[in-house]
Amino acid sequence: MLHKVLFFAFLNFVMLTHELMASKTESSSALNAIVKKGLQYSNQGKRDEAKRCFQKAADQGNAIAQHNLGVLLEQEGNLTEAKTWYQKAAEQGYAAAQNNFGRLLGKEGNISETKVWYQKAAEQGYALAQYNLCILLYEKGNLAEAKVWLQKAADQGYAFAQNNLGFLLEDEGNLTEAKKWYQKAAEQGNSKAQSNLGVLLGQEGKLAEAKEYFQKAAEQGYPPAQFNLGVFLEKTGDLAEAKIWCQKAAEQGYAPENLKLSRSIRSQIVEWVLGIITDLYNKLKG
Repeated sequence: MLHKVLFFAFLNFVMLTHELMASKTESSSALNAIVKKGLQYSNQGKRDEAKRCFQKAADQGNAIAQHNLGVLLEQEGNLTEAKTWYQKAAEQGYAAAQNNFGRLLGKEGNISETKVWYQKAAEQGYALAQYNLCILLYEKGNLAEAKVWLQKAADQGYAFAQNNLGFLLEDEGNLTEAKKWYQKAAEQGNSKAQSNLGVLLGQEGKLAEAKEYFQKAAEQGYPPAQFNLGVFLEKTGDLAEAKIWCQKAAEQGYAPENLKLSRSIRSQIVEWVLGIITDLYNKLKG
C-alpha cells in the first residue's frame, strides 16, 4: 500500500488576486457603463483601452474602477501607483481593494496595517482576505484564530483554504474531515489537494483512485504528485513510466534527499517509505 511520500508547508504563501470586479453597487449608470466597457476590453486583451476606461471612471470616484486600475498598474509593475488606487478604493469600503492594499503594505513590511486591511475585507466575507488573514495570524502563532478564518474561506469554496484546512485536520488526526476538504479542493483542480487526497486514498487501499488523483496533480506539474505517481507505477511494474515521472519531479528539485528534510514538518512519514523511494531513486539514477 502506498503511504505518504509528500510534504506541504502549511500556509506558506499569499495568493495574489488580479481579478477585475464588475460594478454592482455604484449609483451612476454612466460610470457603470464605462467600467463594463473596460472589463470587455480587458477580456479581449485590449489593455490600453481597458486602462483608459478604468482611469476615466476612477478619476470620478468609482471604487471598482479604482481597484481595476490598480490591478492593471500592478500587473505592469507600477506598485506605487497601484497602491494609490487600491487605497482610494479601499477607503470606500471595497473589499477586493482592501485585500490588495493590505497585501502591498505587507510587501513593504507594514504588517500591522496589513492586518487592519485584511481584517476589514475579511469581515465583509471576502474569501481571499480571510485566507490571507489566516496566513498572517498563523505566522504570528495565533493558531486558533487562524483556523477560524481558514474555515470561513474554505466554507466559501476557496480551494487553497480547503486544501490547507484538510492538511490541518489530517495533522490533527481527523482523516475523515481532512479527506472531505481535500476532495472539495481537488474537484476544483487544486493540484496539492489532488495529491494529498491521493495519499489518503492510497492509505485506504483505493489504489486506482489514488493513481487517478496523482495523475491529475502530476500533469499540472506538482512535483510530489509526480514522484508519488512514479512510486506507484514502479510498484505496479511499469518502470519505464515510473522513470519518466520521477525524473520530472527530480528536475524540479524533488528527490529523496529533499523528503528527508521534510520529516521535521511531516513526522508521520514512515521510515520504510523513505527506503522504498530511495531504492527506486537509486535504480533510476543507475
